[in-house]
Amino acid sequence: MDTKEQARKLIPLLQAYVDGKTLQWRQTSREWLVTEQYPTMWSNLDDWRVKPEPREVVRFLSIFANTKHRWVSVPDDWDCEKVRVIEVLDDDE
Repeated sequence: MDTKEQARKLIPLLQAYVDGKTLQWRQTSREWLVTEQYPTMWSNLDDWRVKPEPREVVRFLSIFANTKHRWVSVPDDWDCEKVRVIEVLDDDE
């Protein structure tokens, strides 16, 4: 990978670090670990990420004849029973 491409990957990680976001790094175990360190131009940047933050989404359960129940995203202005869901992120996502 050339230096410019490496810099393109590094800049968002460093900006997130400066903004106080949590960085994660994975080693050979392939599980994401929280770290206080930050990547450098010589790091394998495919092994670094900004820890995803939980999102709140609005969903409702649609029940149709002859189909399975499923969660569907809906706009806020739809007149139906809605459920607010907050994602819980697994460490290896």
